[in-house]
Amino acid sequence: MSTKQSNKDIVGARLSLTRGFGAESLSRDSVFFLSNSKVAYMCGQRLVFHDVTSGNMSFFKRSRNMPLVSAMALDGARKVLALCEGGKERGGRALLSFYNAQTGAKLKAITNNVYNGNIVTCAFSANGKEFVTVSGLPDFALAIWHWSSSKCVQHVKIGSRVTRVRVNPLNSREFTTSGPEYLRLWRIEATSMKSTALVKPAKKEIEGNFLDHVWTKQKLLVVLCAERVMVFQYVKETQTCDVINSMEFEDGALSPRSIVRYNKGFCIGGEKGSLAVYERTGDHKEP
Repeated sequence: MSTKQSNKDIVGARLSLTRGFGAESLSRDSVFFLSNSKVAYMCGQRLVFHDVTSGNMSFFKRSRNMPLVSAMALDGARKVLALCEGGKERGGRALLSFYNAQTGAKLKAITNNVYNGNIVTCAFSANGKEFVTVSGLPDFALAIWHWSSSKCVQHVKIGSRVTRVRVNPLNSREFTTSGPEYLRLWRIEATSMKSTALVKPAKKEIEGNFLDHVWTKQKLLVVLCAERVMVFQYVKETQTCDVINSMEFEDGALSPRSIVRYNKGFCIGGEKGSLAVYERTGDHKEP
């Protein structure tokens, strides 16, 4: 191009993203099915909606000041997708961003002014109105949000590392938290939140090495440990969880990392692509 050309002779072009490769997220849950054919995940600094049937991809910008996505969650109706964003420095203020799961439009953005630290795990309540978050260092804090009104209605410092929070599908005012040395059932009351240890005495809880947990469709709370799976039965009348089974892994058979539910039971994912499927049967044998 000649240096004698004036600026008005230069025709500009705007580039738009059409394809992206690779996924980036610090979240344990980083891919979500928004429908039978559409998935959501992070690619670079963009949120991606990917139609796996047509191959079309839509990209949505995030806050430039929040380079990390530390946790994600999708409500039960698959209408709202939540991103918990944070900075690279520990101890900063997290940002809670809520998106329409069909259009990608941002519905709400809430700066966490309640406690410090990136959010490590989050979950929607069964009705989708409440949003539960747990932060990491330095506060290790748990909070309940009415996200549509941008209000934190209750919060408390846990004091222990938590890696997973799940809402009880049988009672939207109860949820469970687990971490390496921590396993609790929480109940939301009028002005406070109260926790109950599911493993007693305290020494057994500290030695539990809890990796993950999930609520199944059979009213069971299944807790994944490094060497075993513990199964709790939820009793709605007394609002308690009682251990009904404990199954140890065979030596070297599985190095577990995470657990998810499905219609007939649950699946455990481990290292090197290992997968174990458990189903509840009527013959009272171990699955």
